[in-house]
Amino acid sequence: MIDIDDILVPKGVAPGPGQVSAHQKPTAYKPAVATSPDLTRIIKLPRREQPSEDKCEALIQFMTAKLRKENASCECATIRKGGCITELNASQAWTLYEAAVYGGILGGIGVGHGKTLLGILISMVIKDCKTALLLVPPKLVDQLILEYRMAGQHFHVPNLRVHTGKPRGLEVSPDAPWLHVMPYSRLSRETAAEFIKNLDPDLIISDECHTLKDPDNSTRAARVQRYFDENPDTKGAMWTGSLTDDSLNNYAHLSRFCLGEGSPLPLDPHVTDDWARAIDPSDWPAPMGALTKLCTPGEHVHDGFHRRLSETPGVILTRKAAIDAPMTITERTPPPMPDVVKDALDGIRAFVRPDGEELVEAWEVAMSARQAACGFYYYWDFENGETEEQVDTWRAARKAWNQELREKLKPRAEFLDSPLLCQRAAERALHGLDPSMCMSCDGSGRTSPGHPGECSKYHCQDCIVWDPTGLPLVACDECGGRGKVPARPVWECEAWAPWKAIKSTVKPITKPERLSPYLVEDAAEWGLRNKGVVWYSYNALGEWIAEMSGLPLHGGGPKAAPRIAREDGSRSIVASIQAHGTGRDGLQRLFDRQLICNPPSSSTTWEQLLGRLHRQGQNAKEVFAEVYLHTPEFKASLAKAMTRSLYVQTTLGSAQKLQTAMGE
Repeated sequence: MIDIDDILVPKGVAPGPGQVSAHQKPTAYKPAVATSPDLTRIIKLPRREQPSEDKCEALIQFMTAKLRKENASCECATIRKGGCITELNASQAWTLYEAAVYGGILGGIGVGHGKTLLGILISMVIKDCKTALLLVPPKLVDQLILEYRMAGQHFHVPNLRVHTGKPRGLEVSPDAPWLHVMPYSRLSRETAAEFIKNLDPDLIISDECHTLKDPDNSTRAARVQRYFDENPDTKGAMWTGSLTDDSLNNYAHLSRFCLGEGSPLPLDPHVTDDWARAIDPSDWPAPMGALTKLCTPGEHVHDGFHRRLSETPGVILTRKAAIDAPMTITERTPPPMPDVVKDALDGIRAFVRPDGEELVEAWEVAMSARQAACGFYYYWDFENGETEEQVDTWRAARKAWNQELREKLKPRAEFLDSPLLCQRAAERALHGLDPSMCMSCDGSGRTSPGHPGECSKYHCQDCIVWDPTGLPLVACDECGGRGKVPARPVWECEAWAPWKAIKSTVKPITKPERLSPYLVEDAAEWGLRNKGVVWYSYNALGEWIAEMSGLPLHGGGPKAAPRIAREDGSRSIVASIQAHGTGRDGLQRLFDRQLICNPPSSSTTWEQLLGRLHRQGQNAKEVFAEVYLHTPEFKASLAKAMTRSLYVQTTLGSAQKLQTAMGE
């Protein structure tokens, strides 16, 4: 087990690099939480207990019978190994029941509890639902289609339409609702705002809804928020295994989308901020003040808040892990750090990268130090003949544009909620263009022809209008061939013209520079001695480990899912946390061991990552994980993740894998 004493320091001892203290003194005054109309409303909300085991069993039988259809000649065996899906599990039955009763769901539903099937079935139980929009991570689309085919063998399912590439789908019943599936990646595209508005869904479902946690800094989250604000009667059903990482602000707005006035969190963002100062993880939280009304005498604010949250109708919080097998995390010590890596780390901590680049932001230092601890670092290479003066001018123009762009994006206004749309608004102002002219086709009403796998000048193939024969048309998808669109905003941006003039004159190339293979050799040895997953965060590291070990590398890309699905567990694999650390099902049937080369600081990432092997379908009696913690930066990442996971566990009541695996 990892000795947490080298991360947390006792009272009176100053924390060193990579250490934290639970007894730091306050540096500023934080007022107590004030009373508010939101708090009064929340106190008055009805309460219900979470279902007992007997009630869960009754819900399983009731909801399964309600949705099940008889099929004596199913095709399950030809669709996927593992048998038929003929009965809901407890989490699914409880969620569907409450969705039918209350019309909305906010779910803190743990990894491995069957959220994909929920997304397929929930529109069948929501009253008067005719059109539903399901938002999913891109890599889960193929898994969802497979699950839909399986579910349709034994359950009544909605009609399906998947909006990826050429739209595809299946109509199973004219009386069933239509379920439109859109990956989050498409939600960021220019046409997505109009798509949702034209679709006019009765229900918006968000799987892995933590993707929508930051409307102020995320185009996709801002667009969903705008739709709910403009269409308050829309119902919401949103769930994830990681509702929050470090703040109530991660999910207060999601609770409003799903439950409206029945939300157990404040509807007023200012009140949410007030509560967050007392509830969010902090070395010095604000006094709970009026939140004592949620607590019994002497009770911690986390306990009172959790009880109010968990007892609110429409809130589903799973408490237990999806499997009973224990998980253990231990520290793996690499070989002694060579001097070249030590020197690189000393320089980086002094804000100078090994290539001489002066670092400016603390996050740049932390990122470079984490890379150097693995034996390499990334740098920008200017190898196209640019002079130093050109590079400096380019950097200055880029910085000015990014600063002005960040400010313009903050309100997330319609048609100004993405960098591309802001750029087009600035271009209209720069050239005095007609605000109603379609800039996707320059007003011509036509785009270049294309077909799957190729891009036209302005649109990728999956934005092209398709005729019934499946052949692509060349009418502009944005303006429908008219050359005109509803008037778009114009932005008088000072930085756009200078940046536009110079941005293509300098083309930096991001390259890795290898310092020492000391950690790569150790990770490669682990992979060859074990049968498990070697997880990496940086492509340069993953490629190096695969090169050194000869083991297969599984990064991202459109074919990442089928490639990793072909593994049979006879050898270790080297896999990207970003590409396969969330939503990927099936690895638990192949492996029960994993090595984490770059410890994340996010409790959400840890929960999802550990859940790739620690989930239903794992047959081993115990699951093991090893992690490198040989630098202060790595220890600080784990310490931060531990603090955040404890906050999640105490406020949501769901056992966090990082806490249980560390013996906390």
